[in-house]
Amino acid sequence: MPESYSLNDLFKAGLTREQFITKYGEIKNAENKPNSSIFAENMANAVGQMFDTLNTDGNETLDEGEIEILKSMAEGDDNSVLSEA
Repeated sequence: MPESYSLNDLFKAGLTREQFITKYGEIKNAENKPNSSIFAENMANAVGQMFDTLNTDGNETLDEGEIEILKSMAEGDDNSVLSEA
């Protein structure tokens, strides 16, 4: 059975830019990927910009605060699923 992914697998603290891009590609090519427009073909070229936008403090990795800001933009109270925020 193929591995199932959620957006939380991509948007998590501690990932470097390279790890973020690698994880994005892994999830984008997975059979059981989340139903999200961020995996559309035209978004694949902007994955590095996605990381740079999230990485507000310019460190090498995403930190918990940056991920929490993203989660707070998600619809509803369930932080286990991120919206297209």
